[in-house]
This record gives sequence, C-alpha cells and structure tokens, in this order.
Amino acid sequence: MKNLVRQSIRTTSFLAEEGGTELVELALSSVLLFTLIFGIMDCVRAVYINHYLAGAAREGIHYAMVRGSSWTNACATATSSECTASSSNVSSYIGGTAVPGVVPANLTIDTSWPGITPSGTACSSGSTNAQGCLVNVQVNYAFHFSMPFLPNLGWNMSSAASATILQ
Repeated sequence: MKNLVRQSIRTTSFLAEEGGTELVELALSSVLLFTLIFGIMDCVRAVYINHYLAGAAREGIHYAMVRGSSWTNACATATSSECTASSSNVSSYIGGTAVPGVVPANLTIDTSWPGITPSGTACSSGSTNAQGCLVNVQVNYAFHFSMPFLPNLGWNMSSAASATILQ
C-alpha cells in the first residue's frame, strides 16, 4: 500500500511539473497557423489585384481608342462620350473602376499616344491620337502586404495594353 501511495505522489508531482506546456504549445502553433492563413490571404489578394490591373488596362485602352481626335470637343468628365480623351480622362476613368481592396493612392496610370501605326510608320494625319494610330495604357500598382511584422514589404505590379484608335 505504501508503494502505491508513493507512486501516486510521484505521478501527481510529475503532472504538476508539466502544467502549462499545452498552453505554450497552443500559442506557438497558433502563431504559425495564423501566419500561414494570413500569408495565403495576402497572396490571394495579390492575384486579385493583378487580375484587376489587367482588366483596368483593357478598359482604359477601350476608353481611349473610341475617343480619338475625330471628335471636335475634349472630354469634360470621365464618363463623357463623343469627345477626344486626354491622359487625365483615361486616368479618371480607370480610377473610377477601382474595386474593393485596391487603394487608389497606390494606383498610377500612364497613357501615351506614340504617333505611330501598328505597322510602325508615322501617323498620316500628323495627330498622335488620330484614327489608325496606336494608344498605350499602362496601369501600375504598389502592392503592400498586410502582415504587420513584415517591414514594408511591397511589390510593384503593372499591366499594359495597346490598341489602334478607332474613332
């Protein structure tokens, strides 16, 4: 009986020494688990924004290619039609299509009319945004990961599109 009591005391003291280890293990494994989960979410957000940039470049090129110099008046707003688009009009239009999760301050849009045709020859009308000339739109975004312990880790994303002006 004395041996049984001694063994019971040893088991109890052994368990008393192990108290709290499960809590420490849970805390450490939770940090790793949540880091993994939020890392995956940030990567998905990066793919989402990259997809938006590709669509925004296509939308901007479409906006610019149907608003060439064949129209007599300049576009007053980004939603104006039957007008000649400027670089600021294209930027306003693309900025207005920003989706949730895209910070407009991190978005830059560069629109250019190089004054050449798709074959590489100079535009015949002398105007860089005349019908048959090229227009280029490049959309850039400064992506920042939302992980708090990553020191300002960012990624510059961009998407470009080019098309022939139709009107």
